[in-house]
Amino acid sequence: MKTTLKILPAFHGDAMIIETFDNNNNPFVILIDGGPSKTFKTCLVKELKYPKIDLIILTHIDDDHIDGLIAFLKSSEAENIIFDKIIINAANLARVHAGTQISYAQGIDLEKLLSTKYPKMTILSNIVSDRKTELGLPEGIKMTILSPNTETLKVLYAEWQNIPLQQEGNTQISSTSTKKCKDYEISLAELAKQKEDKKSPNSDIFNASSLAFTLKTPDFYGLFLGDAHANIICDALDNLNPKPIFPIQFDYIKLSHHGSKYNISTELLNRVQTDKYIISTDGGIGRTFHPDRKTLAKVVCHPLRAKDIVFYLNYPLAEIEEKTGELLQDKEPELNHFQLINKNILA
Repeated sequence: MKTTLKILPAFHGDAMIIETFDNNNNPFVILIDGGPSKTFKTCLVKELKYPKIDLIILTHIDDDHIDGLIAFLKSSEAENIIFDKIIINAANLARVHAGTQISYAQGIDLEKLLSTKYPKMTILSNIVSDRKTELGLPEGIKMTILSPNTETLKVLYAEWQNIPLQQEGNTQISSTSTKKCKDYEISLAELAKQKEDKKSPNSDIFNASSLAFTLKTPDFYGLFLGDAHANIICDALDNLNPKPIFPIQFDYIKLSHHGSKYNISTELLNRVQTDKYIISTDGGIGRTFHPDRKTLAKVVCHPLRAKDIVFYLNYPLAEIEEKTGELLQDKEPELNHFQLINKNILA
């Protein structure tokens, strides 16, 4: 048996399937997020043909992670699947699809959907990095939660009725007619030296409260960062017991927030390392475009980087660049020993 990652083409969002196994060679299927609503028809209906999904992980409640999952769970397509567990941090979750407001009274109540349609599914909530919770995973499969922490989750719950969906500024190009990304003329080496871009948890609470975790199976060790903040991840790694030897080596690292420059830091890259990174995005939507060239620079120019690096994209680079603008100067991948490859199934 062999662990396989399926990075679904979830438009500007995230949706991933992990097929793995425990110490007794029993298969174990994990679904991480469900992308925006249109991912339901384009991906989830086709891909989720398993008799059993052992674990669903909803990293956070942004619509590009949750809406496809809600649509799938409401559909008849899900009725023939056995669902064992779901990890979800939510306070009476309800989304208003017609607008941008989170509300108790309107929209789809996911917690109610789970309790009425899937009463046998175990709901694991209030999952944080600084309090141990038994996840009930089989022998040989281990998750370590790195985000959110208790303080961040409290902020999310306290503001639940009033939180608007995030409307980020354009992080890449200044207009649709621009053919190169914002930082195209600045070398990767110079970009990597620039001051890091950060957002406070209170101004970016959806992403700051995102679940992030390591997953270890008999043949695989991966780091899945959701849309989490780098400083929260660093704090959790520093507080692991026993304290690990840094940098921790992973088979794959799924970069946070579609490769956003706001969700990566040198301090994080001091602690984790791989030669295989995953970026989930079609380039973005509205005024927000990912990945950022600065994120690529931080990884590629980090002194502890692997010798040869591959960024796995779930869309062709040319398609992503139609939205972001041209990301790389001529020969930069060759000179800096990295590749960007469109590949959806990884092993």
